[in-house]
Amino acid sequence: MLLDKYMDLYEKQKALGEELKAINASISKHDLQALVRLMAATNEIDIDLSRKHAIERATLLKELHKKQSAKAEGMKEARKQLKAALQLKKDGLLKQRKDRLQAKSAVKQQLDQTMNSFSSDQLREAVARGLAPTALEKKRKRSEE
Repeated sequence: MLLDKYMDLYEKQKALGEELKAINASISKHDLQALVRLMAATNEIDIDLSRKHAIERATLLKELHKKQSAKAEGMKEARKQLKAALQLKKDGLLKQRKDRLQAKSAVKQQLDQTMNSFSSDQLREAVARGLAPTALEKKRKRSEE
């Protein structure tokens, strides 16, 4: 009788142990499934955040590109204006150079005419006395006055 009670209790304890193992296995299975669902949800959130960040980044890049394009257009316009100003300055300098060359040519032509107005005898005489042709011209002007 005692042995029967002991065996009965042993069988009940064994059945309860197996039931406890089954419950623990079920809990582990549910925990594992919950963990998988949590990881899937976390991945979806990460993917959504990545998409949002990519969209925000693309938007920021577009805005930056627009700003840089506007700045580049402004720089192009400034470069055109600077080129025009430099061309005007260059034209002015070329005109000044041309005017100086014309003035120099006129002076040279006048000097040649003055030199040609003296006879070769007058020039030899002036050179012998150490006078340059311009000094001769000054001397002639003084004598005419």
